[in-house]
Amino acid sequence: MTRVKKKAAKTKAPAKKKRAAKKPPATRKRTEVDPAAMSIETTAKLLSTVSEARITKEMVQADLADGAPTNRDRTINLVHYTAWLARERTHRR
Repeated sequence: MTRVKKKAAKTKAPAKKKRAAKKPPATRKRTEVDPAAMSIETTAKLLSTVSEARITKEMVQADLADGAPTNRDRTINLVHYTAWLARERTHRR
């Protein structure tokens, strides 16, 4: 009988797979917004997104009619508008 020599099993580290670049999750298209010159619609959408209440464009228009500040081109500066809202809220109490 012949002896069969068993070859020592070579241990190889598993080949590392190249990772594909992570793609961002499928979300809505991001658009650039200038907080110093926002439309009434954009202002309402943004405030609705960050607040617990639903803010409509009619609500923003009512604020503008009540004296909320606007730019010359009737756009809204978000910082000035939110400061006005805060001031109005404290005066109503």
